[in-house]
Amino acid sequence: MSVLYVLAGIRTGFGNILCQFITYFGQEAICLLLVCYMFWCVDKKIGYQMSFAFFISSSIAQCLKLIFRIGRPWVIDPAFKPVESALDGATGYSFPSGHTQTATSIFGVMALESRRKWAKVLWILLFAAVGFSRMYLGVHQPKDVLVGFLVAAAVIVLIYGVKPLEHKKWDLSVTLFLLVLALCLLGYDQYLFANGIIDASMAADATKNAGGLCGFALGYFLERKYVDFENTEDKKKRLIRLVLGGMVTGILYIGLKVLFHALSFGMPGDFFRYFVLMLWVVVLYPALFVKFKL
Repeated sequence: MSVLYVLAGIRTGFGNILCQFITYFGQEAICLLLVCYMFWCVDKKIGYQMSFAFFISSSIAQCLKLIFRIGRPWVIDPAFKPVESALDGATGYSFPSGHTQTATSIFGVMALESRRKWAKVLWILLFAAVGFSRMYLGVHQPKDVLVGFLVAAAVIVLIYGVKPLEHKKWDLSVTLFLLVLALCLLGYDQYLFANGIIDASMAADATKNAGGLCGFALGYFLERKYVDFENTEDKKKRLIRLVLGGMVTGILYIGLKVLFHALSFGMPGDFFRYFVLMLWVVVLYPALFVKFKL
């Protein structure tokens, strides 16, 4: 907590605004948009690598959250005050940092894939800045940020070492691995919830992650086997892909949330929303723009 108190002592109005802006680059909506753009329009392989890195590291991070169940800094020390604007994005347990893990998994892949040195440095600085912003805003301790970074970095090393995209004969095995990982996370999460060890608010993030991972796993297998789309060099087609796909993705992301909330579906609704969202991104939309030659 001593580091957080030091950072709290140097806070300024501009610093608060700047760090709140930087921390958005670790949120799921921004990262989802970047993955969609890369996957649909630029390089499908890189889009897959980013998705693998995110979902596997996120599942591990969620498991660690549920195992250790460490509260946020202001829970540990009631005298500590975080930046008020950061509280909406600070859900679930504190350890490890989900924003840092997300930013590292997405922008770490971008750093590895970038050919220019300045671009590599930019992506590295971006995910490092996200980690710092979480501490500056007072929503994570240094150990949360460090472990979030290490989990994502380790998964990226694993992905680039194993290279699951190299051979289609591995697709079924990869899909089953991802599904088992998702179901193990979901099962542990629901076991803790059913036994009153965690409440619904703490169980929600893992449920969403499991739903998204199941949708991604199934979509990955179907896209590789039946769709196998290619990225296009046509800038007009890229723009059409991104705009149309982004609009429908946004409608699903927000619309299903509102619908399931109105129907009081709770955690099953969270699981199904993220399952449908990733299925749309990975296979349903690509099948449509292949059919209509976009």
